[in-house]
Amino acid sequence: MFKLTNILFIVTFIKTLHLRSGNADGMTLLTVCDKCCARCIDAHGVHDAKCEAECKALEDLCDCDWFIFGPGVPICLSEFDSVLTSNGQMSLLRDIVIGDYVFDGDSFTKVLTVEYGPKQGMIKFFMTNINNSTHKSTITMTSNHLLYDNVNKLITASEIKIGSIIWNNFIINKIENDYQFSSTPVTFSGYLQINNGVKVSSYIRNEKYAKLCHDFLTPFRWISNNINQQITGKVVEWIVTDHHKYYRQISKVFGKQVLETKSTFYLFAPVVAVVTVSFRLWLPISLFIITLIFMKRKSYN
Repeated sequence: MFKLTNILFIVTFIKTLHLRSGNADGMTLLTVCDKCCARCIDAHGVHDAKCEAECKALEDLCDCDWFIFGPGVPICLSEFDSVLTSNGQMSLLRDIVIGDYVFDGDSFTKVLTVEYGPKQGMIKFFMTNINNSTHKSTITMTSNHLLYDNVNKLITASEIKIGSIIWNNFIINKIENDYQFSSTPVTFSGYLQINNGVKVSSYIRNEKYAKLCHDFLTPFRWISNNINQQITGKVVEWIVTDHHKYYRQISKVFGKQVLETKSTFYLFAPVVAVVTVSFRLWLPISLFIITLIFMKRKSYN
C-alpha cells in the first residue's frame, strides 16, 4: 500500500508536468525563471544588479545558479576540466564522448553518458586554485557537485574553504566564481580524476543521493556493455536531465530529503524514465507501429 507521502508525491509530479506544459497565458514556470535569470547575466557572466533586484520577487521560484540561460542540468563540471583517457592523453571534458575510458583515480572506467548544461549560455561555477607538494592545478565545478576530501569522503564544492585539504592532499588556496559551459561524464565507477589528481564524483548533492543515482543506473551499465552503448548513453542523458528538473519542483513542495529516501527515489526515478523516453520517442515509436500495421494489412491483401 502506498504511503500518503507517495500519493502526494505523484500528484505533485503530475502538477509539475502541467507547469512544464504551460498555462492559458502561454507562460511556464521554467520560462519565467529562464527570462529572469538569463537577462540578469550577460554572455560574459557579468551580473546586472538592478535586473537582479527586479527579479527578487521570483526568488522562491527561481534559482539563477540553476537557470542561467535556460533550465540546464545542475550536475556540472567545466568543459575545460581535463581527464586522462585510455590512450594516455589528457583530454578536455568537452571532448569526452559515450564509450570512452577515463581514469578515475584507481583504474580506467567507461563513460556511460555525458551530461551537458544549456548550450545557449553559461552556468555559475566555483573555480578553485589548489596545490600540493608536486604541482598546482585548478578545479571548476558547480557548488552542489561532489568531490572527495583527503579522507575519501564525498563533500560538495560549496563545503570547501580556503585551507581545506582534498584528494591527493591538494590544499585550497583560492576560490572565486566563474561562468562557463559544462560537460560532465557519468562513469561506470561513478567518479573520475580530473586535472592531474582531483577525484570527483559524477553526481551531486550528497553521498546518499549519489549512491541512489549510481545504483539506479546499474541496469543501464549492463545494457551499455551488452547491447548498445550509444543508444543507452543517450537515453540516460535524457533521464538524468529530466530527473533534475522534476527533482527541483518536487523538492519545493516536500523538501529535498523526500527524494533522498530509497523508497521514494525508486518510485520517482522509474516514473521519470518512462515519461522521458515516452515524450522523446513517441513519434518514432508511433511511426514504427503504423508501419507494422500497414505491412501486416498489405500482407493479407
